[in-house]
Amino acid sequence: MWNVYVQNGALQRVVKTYGDDIIEEFKKNRTCLDRFLFLIDLFHILEDCTIKLYGRKKYLNREFWKLNELLLNYVNAVYTFKSYIENCYGKNDKENKIQDRYYQSNKWYTFICNYRNKVIHQGSLIRVYDYNSGELYIDLDEIIFFTKESIFNSKSKNNFEKAKKRCEEHINFIKSLFPLSIIDPEEKHHCLSLKIILEEVHNEICIMANEIFGCIYEDRARDSFIWVLKHIEASDDERYGLTYFVHEETEKEYIINHYIEYYTCEILFTLKKDYIVTQKMLKLLKDSEYFHFYENDCLLQNLEKALDYPENNA
Repeated sequence: MWNVYVQNGALQRVVKTYGDDIIEEFKKNRTCLDRFLFLIDLFHILEDCTIKLYGRKKYLNREFWKLNELLLNYVNAVYTFKSYIENCYGKNDKENKIQDRYYQSNKWYTFICNYRNKVIHQGSLIRVYDYNSGELYIDLDEIIFFTKESIFNSKSKNNFEKAKKRCEEHINFIKSLFPLSIIDPEEKHHCLSLKIILEEVHNEICIMANEIFGCIYEDRARDSFIWVLKHIEASDDERYGLTYFVHEETEKEYIINHYIEYYTCEILFTLKKDYIVTQKMLKLLKDSEYFHFYENDCLLQNLEKALDYPENNA
């Protein structure tokens, strides 16, 4: 059953009453969008942790726990982003295949994931810290030692051989970083600036995330966006009507426009214009002629312009 509300000759609100079938289908599409948005939130958290660790202030000896806090937050953010893709999407799905390809071929991404394992399972005491510049250094020889130890965790011979090969490749990459490192005067170990690591890892993850987000949007989220858009009623004043779903038994209400507008704003202002998914979402809304956003009472074109000035949307 539909209830249509008109004011000054223009459609203002449409209330659609549905049974379990349509409501459950709506919830299914909402869950798909929730998962996608949460992945982008994890990426946003990772970027924030990167910025905080990269731009950290100088600390005294007794405040080293603050450095460890920032480092722990960062490596866990990287690994949570990785694990969420692995667990939320099937092993044989495109998303995981893309991530596996980057994990196998992009050395910095592999480096930081393995370093996270060392931090979590064995700790990583910060020994080299420049008190003048505030620069922090990661002990490469310590990571090599941990990497060699880790191959013995494989239980079967096949897993051992695979792990050994991967470890050897990883160790060779770490050794290739020696020319960029400094020598710890006490341990005589090679130590690499954390800023170099953060910059290289960030570049690789951004490229990978752009591809993964675009893939998830095309294969999953886009259909859910379209499903929601199709259930929003067009209006006579060049905007979509404010559309409510109401469960016929429980009378629970869902404002359908909210999901389109909320997900769009969150994704656009997290990723900005540089990402494939941003451009595809903008195109979908334009093609669907969804130009007016109720929640902020603004036009799509104004949101698009605001992306060019991210400092105004912090």
